[in-house]
Parts: sequence; C-alpha cells; structure tokens
Amino acid sequence: MDPQGLDVHDVTSKQVPIVNRQTGQMMMAYQVTYSIGAHGPFTDTYPPGTYTKDAVVANIQRQIQILREVANPQSYT
Repeated sequence: MDPQGLDVHDVTSKQVPIVNRQTGQMMMAYQVTYSIGAHGPFTDTYPPGTYTKDAVVANIQRQIQILREVANPQSYT
C-alpha cells in the first residue's frame, strides 16, 4: 500500500494499430492503460520493439513521481 494512496491498479495491455511516421504504413503497437490511486486512466503506447517489462514499469514509476511532485508543493522550489 502506498502511503499517499498512489497504488497502481486496473492495468490492461492490448495491441493497437499505429501509423509509422516515416513510411506511412500501419504497424501494431502495444498500449498499456492503468490508474494510480484516484488518478487516471493513463495510457502509454509502445511501438514495435519497445514493449518490455522494464519500459512499462519505468513509465508507470515516472507517472507516480509526477503525481507525488504535484501533491507536494514544496517540491516546486
């Protein structure tokens, strides 16, 4: 349990089509959606070759850190 109530929950992962900006062709990417405490849902999209456990965990941790900083006004100084 997170002391600030920033527990991650409702994590889903699915494949979605995206457009390759260089070639204009469609390709499949992974899309991860999750909530953190009462916040969200947040969505991160991973193009081919970038969807790894470490990448997903890092992005979720980054979002948690952002929420902690917003909730702590002293961190702005």
